[in-house]
Amino acid sequence: MAAHKRICESIRSERALVEHIDFNMMFRWFVGLTLDEAVWDHSTFSANRERLLKESVMREFFGGVVAIAAWADLVSDEHFSVDGSLLRAWASHKSLMARDGSDEPPGPDQGRNPEVDFRGQKRANKAHVSRTDPQALLASKGGAGAYLSFTTHALAENRNGLIVDVHTTQATGTAEREATLVMVKRTVKRANATRKPTLAAGRGYDTAGFIAALKPLGVLAHVAAKTKGSAVPVALKATVGYAVSLRRRKMIEEAFGWVKDIGTLRRLTPRRSGAPRPPTRDTSMPRLTSAQRRATCIHEGGHAVVFALGGVSVYRLAVADEGAEAWRTDIRNGRLCTGLWGLCEKADLVLPRQFMRWLMNEGCLHPDGKGHQQLLQRPEGRAQVEAFTASQQREIRAQMVGLMAGPAAEQIFSGEAVQLCPAGAFHEVRQAEDLSWLLPARDAFAHAAALTAHTLRQPEVWAAVERLADALARAGTLTHGLRGLLPAALPGWPAGGAPA
Repeated sequence: MAAHKRICESIRSERALVEHIDFNMMFRWFVGLTLDEAVWDHSTFSANRERLLKESVMREFFGGVVAIAAWADLVSDEHFSVDGSLLRAWASHKSLMARDGSDEPPGPDQGRNPEVDFRGQKRANKAHVSRTDPQALLASKGGAGAYLSFTTHALAENRNGLIVDVHTTQATGTAEREATLVMVKRTVKRANATRKPTLAAGRGYDTAGFIAALKPLGVLAHVAAKTKGSAVPVALKATVGYAVSLRRRKMIEEAFGWVKDIGTLRRLTPRRSGAPRPPTRDTSMPRLTSAQRRATCIHEGGHAVVFALGGVSVYRLAVADEGAEAWRTDIRNGRLCTGLWGLCEKADLVLPRQFMRWLMNEGCLHPDGKGHQQLLQRPEGRAQVEAFTASQQREIRAQMVGLMAGPAAEQIFSGEAVQLCPAGAFHEVRQAEDLSWLLPARDAFAHAAALTAHTLRQPEVWAAVERLADALARAGTLTHGLRGLLPAALPGWPAGGAPA
């Protein structure tokens, strides 16, 4: 609440916020302090920020806000806009040093803030790196001066200009287009007979590669055309929908203006979650051996292959390096993954708006939240579930078998009997059991578990898992080209009932 108040009031620092809370009665009331209660120290914000980022609270909060907007019918699921903007890093030009160490060392009396004279010297990302924040890159936009920055990207719906997805990356020349593809895969539902999603964007997105990359995702690119060398089809530029998209696209700039001027994020105070941290040893996880890394590649490959068979989009696979003591990686726009050796990032399950509205009216924000099983056991809950279409039920089953495919593949690789028990060690199996409550049949989990094991034992499926595991072991991370390593989706699969 206090951090929210700081953003709303545009207070420059956490130290100043604590001072405001100390003497301002309105601020005390807002954060729940009485007149005689002591105010916490400003360092509490820094300590809690790291904890909250690890627990992904802010990401869950953002998802909850988007769900509320969808419940209120304020969000379009068909027409979107995308844009990117630079956020200056908490690092100055003086922190830049030559990557090859050729800089002259500071004098003995310079202290911790030495004089740096770089007049006449060309600073470039290839040759220089910041001591303060090594992931920050020199970048400029609109002809302004170059500063150490990150790029934040936003995907907005065109009905009310509400932000429905965000992504933060390094400030590279292709970051905007690459991040857009990630957000579209994660958020925008594919086209069908009644929905034809469109995506509006500025001239910087007018490249043949970007427009072509959107076509397999079922999204029509309404990109502002360059005056010369445009990749936008002439026939598309003449349509009414194209003109409307470009007009509505400007709403996304209002969000960036608010974030920078009111939300105090023009310059980032904390490092982003992917910035290097002092090495720490996770005593609960030993060093990753070669055999464990291979099993992890099989595990993540099993997820990806079976998700693909069910038509679930997979957009990233990653595995830790051999000998790693602890592994951290960014997922879902800043959400930090720890305590695992690998991950498979895929599209989330999208449930009917009417069902989500009913859940929220009952006080349950999401179907895998606490207490949802009791809700779905009630007659009105069963009625909601039984109203799902056959296609929606198939999507739920596809998520279930894909989740259980990783543990099952690892067990098959290890020569063990496949045992997919919710009480076991694999959290994915527990997630699949949670999803089974969204299906009318009470034996849906058992059928999905049997189908998962049966599918992975098919020679062509297991061969695909091993090929993908080999590629992951070599690369460490698979994003570009991942689609070519995955099998095509099977029409109507997985069907209900036990495997034949």
